[in-house]
Amino acid sequence: MALNRPTGPCTANSWPSCRVSCSQLETLPPGTRLIVTEKLYGTDGELEMVYERMIGWPSISSSRVTNCPGLKKNRIGWSAMKQKVRTSQVSWMTLTQRTMCRPLAQVWVVTGFRKLLDMLFSTAEVGLMVAILRNARTTHLPICDIHILIATSPHTTGVARRDQSGPCRSWIRFGASAAPHSLPTQTLSLRLAANLISHLSRPHRMAMRTHTMDVTATLSLGDPLEPARKATAQMLQERERTFSLPQPFYSDERLFDIDMQEIFQKEWLIAGMTCEIPTKGNYLTLQVGKNPIIVIRGAEGVVHAFHNVCRHRGSRLCTSDKGKVAKLVCHYHQWTYELDGRLLFAGTEMGADFDMKQYGLKPVNVKTAGGYIFISLAENPPAIDDFLSTLNHYMEPYDMENTKVAIQTTLFEKANWKLVLENNRECYHCNASHPELLKTLLEWDDVTDPRADQAFKDHVAASAAAWDAEKIPYAHASFGLRNRIVRMPLLKGTVSMTLDGKQGCAKLMGRIKNPDLGSMRILHLPHSWNHCMGDHIIVFTVWPISAQETMVTTKWIVHKDAVEGVDYDVERMRQVWDATNDQDRRLAEENQRGINSTAYQPGPYSKTYEFGVVNFVDWYSERMLSNLGAAPAPYLKGVAVHE
Repeated sequence: MALNRPTGPCTANSWPSCRVSCSQLETLPPGTRLIVTEKLYGTDGELEMVYERMIGWPSISSSRVTNCPGLKKNRIGWSAMKQKVRTSQVSWMTLTQRTMCRPLAQVWVVTGFRKLLDMLFSTAEVGLMVAILRNARTTHLPICDIHILIATSPHTTGVARRDQSGPCRSWIRFGASAAPHSLPTQTLSLRLAANLISHLSRPHRMAMRTHTMDVTATLSLGDPLEPARKATAQMLQERERTFSLPQPFYSDERLFDIDMQEIFQKEWLIAGMTCEIPTKGNYLTLQVGKNPIIVIRGAEGVVHAFHNVCRHRGSRLCTSDKGKVAKLVCHYHQWTYELDGRLLFAGTEMGADFDMKQYGLKPVNVKTAGGYIFISLAENPPAIDDFLSTLNHYMEPYDMENTKVAIQTTLFEKANWKLVLENNRECYHCNASHPELLKTLLEWDDVTDPRADQAFKDHVAASAAAWDAEKIPYAHASFGLRNRIVRMPLLKGTVSMTLDGKQGCAKLMGRIKNPDLGSMRILHLPHSWNHCMGDHIIVFTVWPISAQETMVTTKWIVHKDAVEGVDYDVERMRQVWDATNDQDRRLAEENQRGINSTAYQPGPYSKTYEFGVVNFVDWYSERMLSNLGAAPAPYLKGVAVHE
């Protein structure tokens, strides 16, 4: 049935005669889109709210007026609003009228939220001011569904008062239109408007609204971490360089989320080793924060990395840690992908006009070098090619494509990931804590180490001569503070990191003939350190789980033809680092427990024994400030973070 339009604007005296009943609305054809506008006058300002309803939902039966806490916090009382209502009107249009629907969708996607508002007002010829909800939890009509509260009048001009309290405190003024409202209108009663508001406020209706309005899909709810980001930058800018970090960096979940977003989702990470996916279809999976990732060997030996998320409805594709497949198939609806990420099959259920080319897997940046697989989730990851080129050169003697993982362990530590890294970057604690490790390891990083004595320097010189004879790279190569490669000899009389110092694997790696190669140490921030010996390699990676929990993986890698029980004994080969990892776990966990105390305050690092920790924290501080878009810390001036 047709609704009778009033001849003029509804006033306080005329609105009862313009009343439209709920039963009348229910007779409108399905698909009719209603825009309900209600102007409310409060004690310190006025607000007009716009809501939408799609005919075809369950009928409106409740007459209860829903209280809006967000408005009450603005001191605009609900009862005062009911008494002061001057107009209530409804406009409708069908979804077949694409001239009205399409521009809004296009503007929303292309030009963003603020531009959408400009276009909305100029196109619909309504509007003066907009109040944007700051906190979705302060109203029954959350920002994720309604998105905007529009203070508007098609008949008058004016400016809303700026209210400094409450979630609706920011008002943006828009120019008034000289033309009347261009959409057909019909006046509603306050009772009907209140019923609509109450109906749309119910949580179980929210999903239906967002489903019918595609334009809402790209709206951002804002960054709830923004205050924490500013505090993070300020703390890093103001801290003392040679002191440990302030407490929140080790314990606060908000700062942990920032770590994941600004460090682990923007830096290069070691996802695994190429020997773990030796042939076409071999894959491994990992988790970077909330992001499941799959790394897979494609055609012609190419390594690919993707988000392990089906493009249909988001299910994980591969649920095992590793495996081999011919194609990537989602278990949910059998969407099938090629190993290079292209969508091959989605079934006829998606319709004839479905374009599979638009729904390939989302790629992740991936590079390989020296047997390592590096990934980055960033749109524009940092430069790393110089380091990878050097890594290729230094790893050449090991022939990493002809290796295998002999054993892998996973250790969970109840400590922040930075504490795990800090512990690794110094050996100040080694004498008291690591008896097994010190049977073979010389803790000095180079002859330039301030602790290095002449006996150590002579030992390095003698070892270097033997390495030169076999053409084994060993010179110290640094790439700022992020990456470093250096080969250092082990304790005299030892050739491998075992309890007795003898080979852990009888079959040497690659082209290596002399087992006495010491340990080539590879550092890759933010999360990996490595020891490469003549008979095996040990790869460590750190994966943050929460603010106070970290996963440490350790992989022992040997020649692919080495036979367990013949060439190597797994238990013997892992003894030293099993013990060392567990000792470090206890140290990190006790460190975390102490830092959680209200008595904690940053303490000084030793310039002689903990310079590696200082370097790590310098790198972390610079990367965090840069990725946050904040000014650099004064104490980093002159520090070669990237050189």
